[in-house]
Amino acid sequence: MSKLLKKVLKPKELYGEVEADFGEIEKHLFDDLVEVVVHRHHECNIPGCYKEALYDAKTIHGPWGYLCQEHFDAIGIGLGMGKGQRLIVKEI
Repeated sequence: MSKLLKKVLKPKELYGEVEADFGEIEKHLFDDLVEVVVHRHHECNIPGCYKEALYDAKTIHGPWGYLCQEHFDAIGIGLGMGKGQRLIVKEI
């Protein structure tokens, strides 16, 4: 790589060393996304359970599903990006 290209790509004289780990930064950009608005009520996806689902969440078993509070507490992995969201129902 040429010296000029290195200077353009990494202007240490102006900015110093960049020490940010962009993977870590990106990982935390969506931590606040713990709620999602839905337009109708959903039923818990656990067989035999007919309670209203309060979460769309990943389970300890891997798959995602609509979960009532009881099943979210038992097998949900939490809230946030890649984990789950609390359902806020706003019917239209």
